[in-house]
Amino acid sequence: MTKKHTPGPWVVCVQDGEEKAYTVFAEHQLVSKHIEAGAWDHFVACAGASHENYEANARLIAAAPDLLSALTELMASAGENITRESDKSLAAILDEPDCPDEAKRQIRAFLIARAAIAKATGDAA
Repeated sequence: MTKKHTPGPWVVCVQDGEEKAYTVFAEHQLVSKHIEAGAWDHFVACAGASHENYEANARLIAAAPDLLSALTELMASAGENITRESDKSLAAILDEPDCPDEAKRQIRAFLIARAAIAKATGDAA
């Protein structure tokens, strides 16, 4: 089941006040670098108030659509002939003692990437 997310790109906006809050919006909601009237109620995500990690969290959240798109493209180009059914075979290769370390690293990366895309899209891994 693939769920549609708010189309990117997403941007981080800083709400100034007593405490700063980092809110993520879809870029199409911005008008001349200002939020459209009433759009503060329609944000993609809010990373909270003044905490040392909130701005970094908001930037990571804002990059999510771009990261998903890039990872999906990489997976398509790297694994066009590899199906989900073959993931078990790939995982079994990791246990083989004569498998080169570089091959193991690539297989682990492939499996992690596939799981991350499934997590982001709501598809079964």
